[in-house]
Amino acid sequence: TRIVGAGRTDTGVHARGQVVHWDTEKEIGDIDEFAKRLNSVLPPDVRIARAERATETTFVPSIQEERPWHAIFSAKGKKYSYRLFFETPTRFMDPLQRGDRYSEYRPVDMD
Repeated sequence: TRIVGAGRTDTGVHARGQVVHWDTEKEIGDIDEFAKRLNSVLPPDVRIARAERATETTFVPSIQEERPWHAIFSAKGKKYSYRLFFETPTRFMDPLQRGDRYSEYRPVDMD
């Protein structure tokens, strides 16, 4: 089964709210139970927050056709968030935040 993700992230960049889809002929049954079972085998930093059956369709401009909901073609946009921390000799970042923040030690001119 081919899993299709909406967009991509660069190396070292994290995606929150990443959307994926796949097509299957198999009956999944209870979708919430399915998501729970998938979460039990996914790596700890990947989680399914919500799962639902795709029932709507969307117009795909590149092929000029109406198609079932698609992770790439049905996307309406992306949102980027940048987290900065400006350190001083007496103010430093919590070490547990180092993985998702950029820290600058040099003086920064904000004007």
